[in-house]
Amino acid sequence: MYIFIFFCVIFAGSFILFAFYKAGRGFASPTIECPVCSRNVKLYGNATRCYKCKSKLIKHANGNYIKG
Repeated sequence: MYIFIFFCVIFAGSFILFAFYKAGRGFASPTIECPVCSRNVKLYGNATRCYKCKSKLIKHANGNYIKG
C-alpha cells in the first residue's frame, strides 16, 4: 500500500513540475527557417534566438519573423 502511495506522489509531482515548466516556457509554435543560417528553429513567444547562429528573431506585424 505504501509503495502505491509513493508512486502516486512521484507521478503527481513530476506532472506538476512538467506543467510549471511548460507554463514558464510557453508552448512551442511550429518551426520556422532562420533567415540568416536557414536552420529550422522552434519559437517560444514573439522573439527567440537561433541556437546555431545566435541571431535574434522577432515576429513582425505581418506574421513573418525577421532578424532583430
